[in-house]
Amino acid sequence: MMSAKKSQTKNNQQKVFDRLAVRFKDRIRETVTDNETEGVDSFLKQAFVNSPLRHSPEYNDWLFSNNIKNPRYIAWDGNDVVGTQYGLKCTVNYADKVYSGCCAIDLSVDEKWRMRGLGVALIKKLMDQHDFVIGLGISQAAQAMFTRLNWYNLGNIAFYIKPLTAKGFSSTQQGHGVKGTIIYPTIAWGVRFFTRLKHLVRTRKTIKPISQVENYKKDLEYLYNKEHNLKILNIRQNAEYFEWRYIE
Repeated sequence: MMSAKKSQTKNNQQKVFDRLAVRFKDRIRETVTDNETEGVDSFLKQAFVNSPLRHSPEYNDWLFSNNIKNPRYIAWDGNDVVGTQYGLKCTVNYADKVYSGCCAIDLSVDEKWRMRGLGVALIKKLMDQHDFVIGLGISQAAQAMFTRLNWYNLGNIAFYIKPLTAKGFSSTQQGHGVKGTIIYPTIAWGVRFFTRLKHLVRTRKTIKPISQVENYKKDLEYLYNKEHNLKILNIRQNAEYFEWRYIE
């Protein structure tokens, strides 16, 4: 149960959120016209000068053209972009309920507009549309803002990337120094070579094809029930799903 003090604090924060949402309501938009694309790109290049990937056409095509459900909020001052907030849609299944969520990425506010509540108004756009929001790649300035808003710190979460091409591997190092031009592409070639070589070596594992996943329905149900009883996150799938997904 929430204490009276905490409840009052939460109510005060909600009032702050609401005031900022009204203040910047006419400045934040979801859509970007063709004529405005150049202005957005220019802002992103300045905001993420050390991360060329974030303002590359390929990245933005993947983020929005290929994933139309991903939210994008742009803050404007006339014809000038003064803030951005992007998101990656996601869902979480827990205790037989499905929660709609979003990973907040690429939050940036123009220096002239910082400490005026624009960043809070941008993140509130995501909060209004989802059951939960997770911040990824939070800068120090944004961390301070989220701390003031009493967000929970989940700590460092490990992500593992396996690039499938030498170009993909070298692109993980965005700099133009020796690493980005020589060392990383060389390592990429080695990774690709040994990955292909591995497929030529006979594995010691015994692979048994499953013709009918339905035969293992009881085993799968046992695993699902076990996860559910432990109250951990689980994938909401069943035997019929695997029958379709893994034909062989």
